[in-house]
Amino acid sequence: MASFYGIVLILCTITLLILAIRQHKIVSEDKPFDDSRRQIDFDDFYGKLRKFIGNKQEKIYAVLGIKNADNLLTNGIQEKGFCILTDKAAYFIGKVRQKKWIFTFQTNVQHRIIASDMKGINVGALSQIWWLLCAAFSVFVGIAELRWFIRYTIYLENGIELGPITIAVHTIMFFCLVINLSVMIYYVLHAFFLKRTNICIEFTSLTAAFLASELGEQEIKDFYKAVSEVQELNVNIVKPASAAHTISPARQNTGAYTNKITSISELSKLYENGMITKEEFEQLKQEVISSQ
Repeated sequence: MASFYGIVLILCTITLLILAIRQHKIVSEDKPFDDSRRQIDFDDFYGKLRKFIGNKQEKIYAVLGIKNADNLLTNGIQEKGFCILTDKAAYFIGKVRQKKWIFTFQTNVQHRIIASDMKGINVGALSQIWWLLCAAFSVFVGIAELRWFIRYTIYLENGIELGPITIAVHTIMFFCLVINLSVMIYYVLHAFFLKRTNICIEFTSLTAAFLASELGEQEIKDFYKAVSEVQELNVNIVKPASAAHTISPARQNTGAYTNKITSISELSKLYENGMITKEEFEQLKQEVISSQ
């Protein structure tokens, strides 16, 4: 029974090590992919996506997670989610990450959030919640291994006879303790310090996040520009109201100016993170400044 318990702990350590190696390979490629040569008929693509939009009069401005949306439309497979941005709202379909403190966790959603609730879009460095769970599990396994190792070390020192399997497990357990300590440090670092790059869309009710490595460079640029245009559109809409509540032109201009400053600030973050070149930054900045 003691040998069986020790073997289970050793297998847990090996599993945690394999997961750490696998994730390290993914994290090392934490940048958007090059989609400059993409060939998409957006009129046809947006037309197919209209089945997810309740109001057929809404105009689609951009999609974040194009590969995931295309995979759903083409193959009927929905592994990961995407966001459709229209002039009226943002639609989230499928498994989308949501931000909670410094962590993100995946939930299967079908949200429609009105555009006026959108605060903006930015580049964020967040950890996935499962990193913290792996760190906690590695601590638990490490403590159990240490107790097992110390217990049977005492038996050996007191001359108590142990079976050959138990002695072999005892020897392997020492190496597993060293490995588990390294794995534990790795998970803790990733959970709190070595975070992954996310493109975060902030609303008053929630923040949705998409891993930068799952998005294309051009796709991110187009979505940033679309967010700015939709925000401008919603600021400039004058709702019927009494004279006491009519929005003055000066106040409208102030809101539009604030949105432009926010958009330029987020474009600066993209440039600083190496997601766009200096020329692209200057071009997009001029487009934001000249927009009405």
